Amino acid sequence: MHYFRVAPAHWRRCLQALHSLGLAMVETYVPWGVHERGPGRFDFTGPRDLGAFLDLAAAAGLRAIVRPGPHINAELDWFGFPGRIVADPRFAMRTGRGTPAVLLVPPRGFPVPSYAGRAFLDEVRGWYAAVAEVVAPRLHPMGPVVALQVDNEHALFFRSGAYDGDYHDEALERWRAAHGGKEPPRKFFAKSAADLAPHLAWLAFREQETVVALDRLSKMLDEVGLSAVPHTHNFPPMDPGVYDVAAAETAVAIAGIDLYHPKSQYERVRRRALYLAGTSRLPYVPEMGMGSFPWGPPLRNEDGIYQLLNALAHGVAGFNLYMAVERDRWLGAPIASDGTLRPQLAEPLRRIVDALTDAHWTELGCVRDVGVLLPRGYQRLALASSHLGPIGPAFGEWLGLHEHAAREDSFGLAGPVQIEQSEWWSAILGSLTRRHVAFAIVDASSSAKQLQRFRTLIVPTFDFLDRDLWHRLCDYSARGGRLISGPRRPQLDDAFQPLEGDLPGERLPPAPTSLDAALLFDGDSPLQPLHDQTIYRRSDGSPALRFIGSRSAEATTAQIDVHLEDVVEGTEYSDAVPLPPFGVRLLRS
Repeated sequence: MHYFRVAPAHWRRCLQALHSLGLAMVETYVPWGVHERGPGRFDFTGPRDLGAFLDLAAAAGLRAIVRPGPHINAELDWFGFPGRIVADPRFAMRTGRGTPAVLLVPPRGFPVPSYAGRAFLDEVRGWYAAVAEVVAPRLHPMGPVVALQVDNEHALFFRSGAYDGDYHDEALERWRAAHGGKEPPRKFFAKSAADLAPHLAWLAFREQETVVALDRLSKMLDEVGLSAVPHTHNFPPMDPGVYDVAAAETAVAIAGIDLYHPKSQYERVRRRALYLAGTSRLPYVPEMGMGSFPWGPPLRNEDGIYQLLNALAHGVAGFNLYMAVERDRWLGAPIASDGTLRPQLAEPLRRIVDALTDAHWTELGCVRDVGVLLPRGYQRLALASSHLGPIGPAFGEWLGLHEHAAREDSFGLAGPVQIEQSEWWSAILGSLTRRHVAFAIVDASSSAKQLQRFRTLIVPTFDFLDRDLWHRLCDYSARGGRLISGPRRPQLDDAFQPLEGDLPGERLPPAPTSLDAALLFDGDSPLQPLHDQTIYRRSDGSPALRFIGSRSAEATTAQIDVHLEDVVEGTEYSDAVPLPPFGVRLLRS
């Protein structure tokens, strides 16, 4: 709920409506550009009275998550920055051509700021200090604020093409210091394997710059008096590769991924939920799309409900409904801006939240002891060699082009790794899914301790492999983990220098068509290849909640062997459960 977009006279009723849905917290952005009246002058009165809003939230029985940016997007002009910030050329992110990186997005395009520069961060510090004056006295346990989000969707403002940013002077200083004074690549020029090294190194550097920025901002919040509660972050709704949840959680307590997908993108939601389940400390969706912004793909009520159930089924433990309360530049929400509940969306949400609460959701478990890991070097090669250029992965995904955008050159390797990695990744996930093997997706930057959570790790490998990952995988195997890699043995590291020795463990077959016969696990089953069934159990092993999802574009029927009730519809089933196209049901005894 965005307090600054709702009339203060309706705040109390909207907050009470949130509580009536069974929700435990309210989340709000705090927009820098809305509160600033000039450099160093801020207005927190009247419709901008954040303190009064938080006090009303506490009175309504809600905790609060506060998101002070500095970037918030929220379909605001300049994504919530003051106009003077985006107009100042000192702060602008730079492309590989040295030009300001302009984001062409409604309601008006603007040059985006760079988080690499000290002058911009000094401005942010002043904003954070102003927020702290209001929020610090209201931190838990003295007040309702239990978490703070650091920035928003930090992925270069969707300008995430390989050479589209950030070439800010101060980022280049750090690059040169780490690479012997050499310049970074500004376009793709590789002809051979040896030429690939600087391109992969540049993209690895950019990923690390994201973590550096989050760490700086989080420490700023600490310094202004907001260290008493956890700090979080949300990444945009696209595949990991441009961002890294495991690395981000070295800077903040929890990092999540936003989801805004129609029900037809069942598989995309499932994979991202499985990634959070295998990678994050707390698998959390900071923005679970309920409705959509006017210039984006429309999401209907059933899209929002099925997306939520799909994510919960595949490992997501917490979620923030975005939006729960209607506001300008948004279509669809369970609560109108005057606090009126809209039953078509509010009622199924209430039933889902009640079922989770009654089952003691946070105490339930679902064992996923198989991890699937995709080395980041292959994803970096796909991005570096992409034909999309400045369109980048985010907009490419919206256009349906992202997975097929890389050029097909082999660069002297045994094959076009940038193409093969995606094909093998999908084949491995498909094989495990068809046989109902419980698995999660693990980020390649996960620590050795994180990797040890899985009894089995499956890692598609080709001609080269990140040296650090190579060591962590060898350590994982030496500690008793079952490691399965292939189809090719990596002989080079990501700097294209020789690796000494070989990865231990089993090998994947030479062709992905042989995976079903090669990937054998206890208890896997060829039954119901179009359906997913996930059972969440209590600590004594008894089933509490069951999710059944359909990966089919046609209406289908799943089989069960117990008597269960559909939480949303109230219908009872004892053998056959009808499923709509890409539908998901939440069932309980």
